[in-house]
Amino acid sequence: PPHPPLLPGVDASDVVYSTEDLAARVYEAHAANRKGLTLYVGAHMQLQGDPIFVPESFSLRLVSASSLSSSHRRLSDGPVGEAGTVGGDSIDAGGLSRLFDVGAGASLTLSGLTLRNGRADGAGGAIRARDGANVLLEYVAIEDCRALMVGGAAALVGS
Repeated sequence: PPHPPLLPGVDASDVVYSTEDLAARVYEAHAANRKGLTLYVGAHMQLQGDPIFVPESFSLRLVSASSLSSSHRRLSDGPVGEAGTVGGDSIDAGGLSRLFDVGAGASLTLSGLTLRNGRADGAGGAIRARDGANVLLEYVAIEDCRALMVGGAAALVGS
């Protein structure tokens, strides 16, 4: 299907439409010794396997493209549920695994997304962060994520 039009100031190469593309872009940037990456999630994405890994000392920022309206509203300009706020695009683990695994000293920032159906046998149903990791959630909804041990939504664990 055709992709929605991009927002002014957002380059097409900065938009991801699948978790496979997202994981590959993070891997490529890290392999090229880049310190970080900002990408826009341009669709509802279904995780196809392993969690999205944010490597040690790497910074990943994901922003929902649909949470940014054509009138450039900020995420904080409207109540939850309206365009420009929580849940514009989603990442769904389908109950197969957690969504994100954040390495020690890494940074993960998520804006305007919904994280769904994460599962973990251990800790962190949606997000597992290692010692020294930074996780920032801006207008993020976490739905139906579970962990058998601790942190159905998120957990900080030792390395």
